Amino acid sequence: MQKVCNTKWAMAFGLTCVLSALSLAAPGQVTVMSYNVQNMFDVFDDPYTFDETTRVKPRRQIGAVAAMISRADADIVAFQEIENEGVLRSMVREMLPEAGYQYIAALPTNSERGIGLGLISRLPVLSLTSHRLQDLTLTDRPQKWRFARDLLLARVRVAADRILAIFIVHFKSKLDSEGDEQSRRWRLAEAMATRRIIDAWRHEHPDGWTLLVGDVNDTPGSRTLNALLAPHRDALRPL
Repeated sequence: MQKVCNTKWAMAFGLTCVLSALSLAAPGQVTVMSYNVQNMFDVFDDPYTFDETTRVKPRRQIGAVAAMISRADADIVAFQEIENEGVLRSMVREMLPEAGYQYIAALPTNSERGIGLGLISRLPVLSLTSHRLQDLTLTDRPQKWRFARDLLLARVRVAADRILAIFIVHFKSKLDSEGDEQSRRWRLAEAMATRRIIDAWRHEHPDGWTLLVGDVNDTPGSRTLNALLAPHRDALRPL
């Protein structure tokens, strides 16, 4: 796993990342957690997805997720593999009623099974922006992709004068075939697009805070991680 934390630019994949927050009143702290909850599906059939191929997540497993969130006590929790905003609202209402998560948001993704991205927050969520319809390419390949799920941008007000931009990802998973070149290229296209989008955001908001979290389905030293961790935009040439 890679972890880079500072007040300008940070990444956290499967880890809790702590950022120092500025406040007009007093120094404070904002904690952010990222959690792939693996198929948190409800009992309702969505006619626009193949959700019937995935079993409903048992209540005891959702309880275990809630217990982990309670122990972490993060101000913001980003999720991968939720079915919809409703499952987050139900978990918070029934299992985390005193945790202070007043703001709950989620959006659908490109997943045919209907796994989405979202977050719960003690701090105001100002907006959500999807990038799921953006075409992704590699310069040495004619093929086009889209994000396997999405690159979801959530803007959260963390202080009176400070907004945190949280980018949530869930890249293409690996398949069982040896080498799995197709999904490797797909993840690389996702990573390069993600880095370009984030670099453009940071260029437009040089004084803002930016955090990338989620499940990149790859390992340190991979081309996926190298593209995300490139030191500057010139490093994003084809690998």
